[in-house]
Amino acid sequence: MPARAIQKSKSHQGPLVPNLLPCRIHRDGSVDASGRYWKPVLKDGKKIAYFRGRKLYGREFKVPQGYKGVVLLKTNRVLPRENQDRYAGHEDTADIEENEEEQETGILEEKATFDNVMVWGHEVLVDKEDVYVRALEEWVGVAESIHSFAEEKSDAALGGEK
Repeated sequence: MPARAIQKSKSHQGPLVPNLLPCRIHRDGSVDASGRYWKPVLKDGKKIAYFRGRKLYGREFKVPQGYKGVVLLKTNRVLPRENQDRYAGHEDTADIEENEEEQETGILEEKATFDNVMVWGHEVLVDKEDVYVRALEEWVGVAESIHSFAEEKSDAALGGEK
């Protein structure tokens, strides 16, 4: 997989709340999301919206502390070669093994950030068992596993000889 660098977009929208809807739309591109099509309301303490005639109930879930939600756009731009080693954390190119193939570092644009995600259920209020909610929580668990380091235990703690 090619390396990617994230750069803030010139058209950054700031903080927003993404909506996960229980539907599939076979369309790429922008849409006029005017009040005619999407107008969530708060009724009896519940978020309710109608989408294409279907009643949806929404529940907001917070991004865990220590994490940041980001909306990214893949671009065809490439990070200039002189910035790639610095971005990858290399002080100089001597840190890179000679036999390692040089890869281009593609650029992802940060379009917006978010601290909460609104998950909508069709005719029901979603709970922790919802597939989207579980996927978000499991992704955080995987991220913590691959980015954490196990502490080394001494031989004595493992029952070894002194």
